[in-house]
Amino acid sequence: MHETATPRWWSSLTLDLAPWLISSGLFLWLYIGRFDAPASAVWPHLKIVFSLWLGLACLKLFLWQWFPRSRSVRALVSIMTATTLGLLLGYYLAAYVGLSSWGRIITWPLISAYASQADDVFRSLGYPLHVPLTILTLLFCILLLCAYRWLLGEAWIARIIHSGNARLAAPLTLLVAALVGVEFLMLPPVTAQEPLSVSFLSGTGDLVQSHSRAGPHVDAMEAAARSRYRPVLLDKSPNIILIVGDALRADRLKAYGYPRASTPRLDALLLREPNIRVDRVRTVCAESTCGLLALASSRYVHELPTRPITLQEVLRLHGYSVHMILGGDHTNFYGLREAYGEVDEYFDGHMQSDYYMNDDQLVLDRAGRLPEHTPGEAVMLQFHLMSSHGLGKRLPESNLYHPFRNYYGRFLDTAKVTPALRKQVTNYYDNGMVQFDGVLDRLLRQLGEKGYLRDALVVITGDHGEMLGEHGMLAHAQGTHEGVLSVPLLFIRYGAALKDMPSRPITSQIDIAPTILEEFGIPLPSSWRGIPLQSPRSHQTIHFQQGSLTGLYDIREDGRLWKYWRDWDNSYEYVFDLNKDPQEAHNLVQHTSDEQLASWRREVVSAAAAGINGPSP
Repeated sequence: MHETATPRWWSSLTLDLAPWLISSGLFLWLYIGRFDAPASAVWPHLKIVFSLWLGLACLKLFLWQWFPRSRSVRALVSIMTATTLGLLLGYYLAAYVGLSSWGRIITWPLISAYASQADDVFRSLGYPLHVPLTILTLLFCILLLCAYRWLLGEAWIARIIHSGNARLAAPLTLLVAALVGVEFLMLPPVTAQEPLSVSFLSGTGDLVQSHSRAGPHVDAMEAAARSRYRPVLLDKSPNIILIVGDALRADRLKAYGYPRASTPRLDALLLREPNIRVDRVRTVCAESTCGLLALASSRYVHELPTRPITLQEVLRLHGYSVHMILGGDHTNFYGLREAYGEVDEYFDGHMQSDYYMNDDQLVLDRAGRLPEHTPGEAVMLQFHLMSSHGLGKRLPESNLYHPFRNYYGRFLDTAKVTPALRKQVTNYYDNGMVQFDGVLDRLLRQLGEKGYLRDALVVITGDHGEMLGEHGMLAHAQGTHEGVLSVPLLFIRYGAALKDMPSRPITSQIDIAPTILEEFGIPLPSSWRGIPLQSPRSHQTIHFQQGSLTGLYDIREDGRLWKYWRDWDNSYEYVFDLNKDPQEAHNLVQHTSDEQLASWRREVVSAAAAGINGPSP
């Protein structure tokens, strides 16, 4: 009897632990292997998961000791086990979706915000809410059945009870679980990027969670630049209208050569008003947080201070009232609202309940409530539109191209991106451009009717691009290919001609804010890194990064445009001659001299090191 009891005891304990260890191990494997999280997250996360299991084990020991062979207790323990494990698995799924969609661990404010609008979220993905609810209910029932049949650990619990150690084992188990829980709450391993602590104990989360962090010297330099900055007296203060399309890709606009007429109203506007189209504009990263911060603060990712001097702050110092009307939830999106700095009016999708937060109608409604513009009053208006984003609300009248498919619903679909799927994805994205075009037209009409365009500069750009199947990739927050870094940049002037902007081989997102200030004679903060497009100077190199991928564009040699990046996870390197190979089909690293590669490596490393450790003495 004893010979068969021991294996049964061990197999029972193993079966009880297996779903916890397998699920957490699989998630950590993806978290570290695919999303470049540090290995330091493994041990603290496993401790937390193990403490959850210990807490349930303590409860099982207590109940089984006092209510042996009770069916109602068995049912209660099954429900608690299935619920706890189900919540953990649901969290892993939510975290995976966040990492896949925007390159960040999802935080509790975002979880609660999206959960409250679950119907709209799933409809934007192409699924009515009852479909995922039915699937989740079925999965929970399966988990509950497994818990009732196999995951209660009866054999190993019975072994402890029969040995007479249950009274000691239960409080010791609870004590260990409590100590781990207290440690998690008092000393959360956020700096190790342990996912649960990032989600639930870091507020809105880390602004640059997936990138290298700037060192404290950058904050000191920013504080010094802020104290030195002095506003000037302006002869004239035209209004500034900054319109950012989320995931707005340049080559999907007819102004940049796209054959489809997906933006007819914008095309007509560009023919009618004085404008400048800037070619080859590249973002600093492949996601919204660092893209929007670079746009506001003229800084590469590795140089972002905790409290940057923003375009909004500089304009307010020069007498502008600043109004931000933003589609999407910037309030809970990793501290973006705080990073923008103090403004006169702030509104985003989180601050209303009439619409789905990614519905651009909320932007139009809020803009419609702006007061009539007072002549002589200097105003900056910034708008953020979600129509071109996969989670934005789409209207049936914008669906001009068929067949289409929202690729944001493919989180767990690892199937190859086929030509048929690429066609569906392209049609879906282009339908979003049709809707963006309509929203933009209505927005500008509203502003014109209220007098904001009598003397104004309108700037249209994107926070990042979007992959549409190139290199087998979809969406953004991954990779550093041209599709995800390329955004449009259009300057449209109402009331006066634009200053000349000499052509450049390539322009960085960090140049946009300096260009706006230069247009009106406003001095630039000394800590900004961008160069105004009106200047005859230009960058010799511009930098970008996404997770473990860091690189640069080099325009110094023979007028050719080189793109270099390195994957620090595996030391792979990529070199492309973009003049000859704009699709990045041929990696020329084997045909590049060791001297040139060494030079690029040094520049990438030294730029990041300067942001993290400070300039070398």
